[in-house]
Amino acid sequence: MDPNTLGVAQLKNILRQRQLSTAGRKVELVARMQQADPSGAWICEAAQQPPVEDDVEYGSQDEGPAHAGEVTQPASENLFRRETELLFRERDIMQREIELLPRK
Repeated sequence: MDPNTLGVAQLKNILRQRQLSTAGRKVELVARMQQADPSGAWICEAAQQPPVEDDVEYGSQDEGPAHAGEVTQPASENLFRRETELLFRERDIMQREIELLPRK
């Protein structure tokens, strides 16, 4: 079985079970699992598990709603909230980096 056929939610679920980081893109998640278990037994294990609800809202980059009206309001609000939080974090990091720059 090809690990790329697994969903992000399934990969993250397996990573959580093995107490590994769930951060990163799908390619990074697959690479992390292949490094942790080169035998590939984890692929069959992941394929048997249903997707986890909290990761489903992000979906895959290849997938999307067939019609723009299919996006539910709560999911889009949640996505907007997370995007906003990330922007604030990036701003804080940039401010810290500026403070660390050598002054002339």
